[in-house]
Amino acid sequence: MGNKYSGPDRRKFRRVKANFIVIYKINHPLEMRMMLGDNEVHAVMFNLSENGVALLTNYNIPSSTLLSMKFILINDNAISDAERIKQIKVNGEVRYSMRSERGECRLGICFTDTSEADRRTIANFVRMQVGPGTAA
Repeated sequence: MGNKYSGPDRRKFRRVKANFIVIYKINHPLEMRMMLGDNEVHAVMFNLSENGVALLTNYNIPSSTLLSMKFILINDNAISDAERIKQIKVNGEVRYSMRSERGECRLGICFTDTSEADRRTIANFVRMQVGPGTAA
């Protein structure tokens, strides 16, 4: 951190020392890592379903390309602590790749291999985000 500030305290509200666990959720698209050959590629997740994902990346990956992907799913509505923060590993197939006006590529990927536990975690996450009784 650098040098400590030694001037007058400018805070509007007094602070006290605290030691709590904080659970948070990122409200922006999730970052995702994909493997292209031996290279790890980063992408931003647009949306997620039990069956697939839409990503934004700088790589124009052709349809039918098979990918290995992993991402951290944070579900603050999960019932158990084990399901609250979970690393998901899936394989998928690129179904479409569309280049945007800014030169980025939007990929539609269908999951081809997902463990039953990861599929259930994704399904629970989607259900909690959509809400009960609402069609996804």
